[in-house]
Amino acid sequence: MLRKRLLSGALVLALCSAQTTCAVLNVKAVELPLSNASKKLSATECNIAWIDEIEIIDATPFHDGIAKVRSWDAEADDYVYYYVNAEGKPALPPAMSLDRETLDPVIEEWSSFGHASDFSCGLAVVGYDNTYYIIDVSGEPIELFGPAASEVSDEADWDNLAGIYLFNGVQVTTSGVIIGMMADYQGYITVNCSGELLLRDDDFEDCFPSSASEEIWPDENGMILVSSNNSGRPMDGLLDLASGELVVPLIYESIEPFSEGYARVYLNGKCGYINTAGELVIPCKYGVLSQQVSEGVVWLQEETGEIDGIPGAGEMRCVDLNLVPVSPTTYDEALPFSDGLSAVSNRQGDGLIAGAIDHTGALVIPMEYENIGQCVDGLSPVKKNGKWGYINKENQVVIDFEFDYCQKFQDGLAWVKKDSVWGILEHPDAMDAQEWASAEIQEAKDLSLTTFRTSRQFSRNITRVQFTELLVNLVEQVTGKAENAKNVFPFSDTADLYVRKAYALGIVQGTGDDNCFSPNEVLTREQASAMLYRTIERLQAMTGKTVLGPTEDLSRYNDHAQVSPWALEAVSSLTGADIIGGTSDTTLSPKDTTTVEQAILLTLRAYQLF
Repeated sequence: MLRKRLLSGALVLALCSAQTTCAVLNVKAVELPLSNASKKLSATECNIAWIDEIEIIDATPFHDGIAKVRSWDAEADDYVYYYVNAEGKPALPPAMSLDRETLDPVIEEWSSFGHASDFSCGLAVVGYDNTYYIIDVSGEPIELFGPAASEVSDEADWDNLAGIYLFNGVQVTTSGVIIGMMADYQGYITVNCSGELLLRDDDFEDCFPSSASEEIWPDENGMILVSSNNSGRPMDGLLDLASGELVVPLIYESIEPFSEGYARVYLNGKCGYINTAGELVIPCKYGVLSQQVSEGVVWLQEETGEIDGIPGAGEMRCVDLNLVPVSPTTYDEALPFSDGLSAVSNRQGDGLIAGAIDHTGALVIPMEYENIGQCVDGLSPVKKNGKWGYINKENQVVIDFEFDYCQKFQDGLAWVKKDSVWGILEHPDAMDAQEWASAEIQEAKDLSLTTFRTSRQFSRNITRVQFTELLVNLVEQVTGKAENAKNVFPFSDTADLYVRKAYALGIVQGTGDDNCFSPNEVLTREQASAMLYRTIERLQAMTGKTVLGPTEDLSRYNDHAQVSPWALEAVSSLTGADIIGGTSDTTLSPKDTTTVEQAILLTLRAYQLF
């Protein structure tokens, strides 16, 4: 049994007497690109969190504020996995690891696992050998299968199911569906993030869920990857979670997750594409290097010498979804479009020459590099003269060629490697707040009011889960104690710890009748107001201090009728308390989005009231 974790440190109550009179949210959201960096930076001029406490072999991009890294355990003679945060520190509190042979808990600064998945929907799967555990970002084991297990048939030995501890395979998907495979392969169970039973053994008939697949299923289309060995070899199909019916028959050798409504499928070793209705829209006749659909186009590799009559000789050509070529030029290799560019390369001797094209097919990054990655937030990792660096879309060097290896950016962060040490690089523009907000953002940081998911990319629109994390952190900073949400799982699409805490506090609600929270939806001004209002009400009750006074008459704003009825009290109360203001003297703009920096200033104002 896993031992309960302790908090890594006491929360400290920070006090601030400074008051400011200007209203927050009185500046319209401005979406600034992250590609303005033009000055060439050296590695020492960049903000890099180097990790030298553990020896990293490779690392995955950040998910839910946490990244997974792989290392080597010489004593066990096997790979081990760790979780790190953006500062390069252990992401899980020190208290628990598992002894590989006994599975007994071992206290370590860096908790290591023999198996570890990326975090998804606030959960990750860890374990050793064939015993898997679901944890959240606190490192606590989460029990989601127990209640649902009592509903399934007795054909599998579910009575011996002790929570989640007897599974041979567990997978947490990007849409919040958890697939568990019973010990000794006795059966399957599928639940959502609230523990609700979705599918059980009887629903699968002649197929089984591919919980061992490295691909993440299902996606937003609500389909789960299933397989069958009835034909003598594994064949894949797609099962609709809502109806339990096969949407895509068990005829493909492999099916990959959907991208922009299309999924790659393989038949007789050839690649084709299906739509979400399961219809084959691009026939299975292309090579294995064919890429997923991205930004409305797709790279296809024809192994027989042509693509629909256009000579290709095994090379790759970019076409639209009607198979019309985007460019007459072909390449040996190509990556899906990202940020308006597609990385392309040709073989040259024992190496590559690489560049990038735009959507017209024009070669906007010349073929002068030895390798190139996908462009994200305006920067592409490139290799030249044996070293890696970053260039912008104008082919200007932004971060000099000093690294042994670089990855693309994600959420303003990228993994880099230099002199055998791995580090976490922050995008040069990720920390740039707008001038009007920078001083107060620094004040909020000093008061520990910002969180990982809100500590960079300040000009971007904030999501529901980001703002929720800010508000829960606000409550914990004001009260000086951590909220407990161990057994709270209200939403079907996320088990994020901060969302669960916020629900327990009465701060957040769902977004519809399907028990969803929609964590990645962008937050509107009125939604932010409603969530903040509930947070302040909760803090008033917890502290015994009243900070909200009379509501304000909103009729002086020309668009006051656009405020939704459920947000009216919140908007008028916060406006009356001078916590929020209009986007002008005559407009509220309740349906406009809210930026990260605006949300941080909202929490700072609320903190100052207590």
